[in-house]
Amino acid sequence: MISFVVRRRVVGPNQREHHFARKRRVSSERAGVSMGLLIHHGPDWKRRLAGPPYVVTLTRLGPRELDSDNLQGACKAIRDQVALELGLDDSPRSPIEWVYRQERGEYGVRVEIRSLLERVG
Repeated sequence: MISFVVRRRVVGPNQREHHFARKRRVSSERAGVSMGLLIHHGPDWKRRLAGPPYVVTLTRLGPRELDSDNLQGACKAIRDQVALELGLDDSPRSPIEWVYRQERGEYGVRVEIRSLLERVG
């Protein structure tokens, strides 16, 4: 299993922000995923996974909880980058199952990538 935290304040789709500010935020979140994988697991991180299908759990960390549609929207840029890093897309037919959770804590998103081909236990 691959696990790391992107320390960013991710906001939901109800957040009103200028389109340039949104672009900067999304770019920063996506770069956080790439850097998190590289820094915490090295350039050959993908070899540690057994291959598709995958289960990706995105746990939003923040001082308060979001409703389910805002939770998914807040994690959209991170979801897109994880799929890109895995060399897949995030379409409904993709071999990635997405699980969303949230916990109270310092702002960020914990990303956990697990291959279903790995032995459990």
